Amino acid sequence: MRLWDVATHKPIGAPFTGHDGAGGAVAFSPDGKTLATSSFDGTVRLWDVATRRPIGGPLTSGTGPGGAVAFSPDGKTLATSSFGGTFRLWDVATRRPIGGPFTGSASPAGVVDSVAFSPDGKTLADGGQDGTVRLWDVATRRPIGGPLTGVNGPILSVAFSPDGKTLAVGGQNGAVRLWDVATRQPIGGPLIGDNGAVWSVAFSPDGKTLATGSVNHSARLWHVAYLVDVVTHLCASAGQQLTPAEWARYVPSGPAYQSVCP
Repeated sequence: MRLWDVATHKPIGAPFTGHDGAGGAVAFSPDGKTLATSSFDGTVRLWDVATRRPIGGPLTSGTGPGGAVAFSPDGKTLATSSFGGTFRLWDVATRRPIGGPFTGSASPAGVVDSVAFSPDGKTLADGGQDGTVRLWDVATRRPIGGPLTGVNGPILSVAFSPDGKTLAVGGQNGAVRLWDVATRQPIGGPLIGDNGAVWSVAFSPDGKTLATGSVNHSARLWHVAYLVDVVTHLCASAGQQLTPAEWARYVPSGPAYQSVCP
C-alpha cells in the first residue's frame, strides 16, 4: 500500500508493509488520521497515517480473504467484508467486533465484494457475487426489505451519493446502475461504457458526477445529475423510452442520447 502526493504525483515515503498477501482494499477514516487495509491473507489492518505504523495487531474474522473496508461517517465503526460470505462491524477504538457477522449477499462461492455506509451512518449496503445488493439497518442489524436485483452478474462495488438518496452499483458485466434508496427502484437503465468489470464506483462531493474504474484499464466520469433530477421524472411521465428528439428537447445540457428508461 502506498500514499501519494496528489499535487506532485510522487509517492510519500516507503510502502506500507505487514500483510502476508495481495492487497484487497483501502479506506481513510473521515479525519484522515487512520488508514484501513484488507488483504488476501484474511486480515484487516489499521495504520497511523502520520507515523506510518500499524495500530495494534491485525483484525481477523476467520472467514476467508479480506474484501472491502469502509469507515462509518463518524469514524467510530469499520465495516469489513470477506470472501467467506459475511461482513463484520468493528469498534475502531477497542478493535473488537461489534456483535456477530452479517450474512450478506453471497453466491455459492460465498463472496461479499463491497460494503458502504450511508452518509448518516444508519444504513449499510453490501453487494455480492450472487448479483444482489442488500441494505441493512445498522442499529438493528436487520435487512431493510428484500435484495435489490437488476445487475446480471456479480456486484463488485457500491457507493452512496453524498445526500444518501442514491446508490450506485458496479457489476462484473461492465454495467453501472443507480437506485433510489427510498423507493428501492432503479433510476433509469444501466450505464454501459466499458466491456470489462466495474471494480470501483465513487460520487463527487456534490453528487453530480460518478467515477467508475474498470478492469479494462479505464476510468470514466458520468454526469448522473440529469438521471436523478430530470430523466427519472421524464420517464415516469412518458411511460416509455424518450426519442432522440425528446432527449434533445428536455435534456439539452446532458450527455448524448441514451436509452435510460427501464
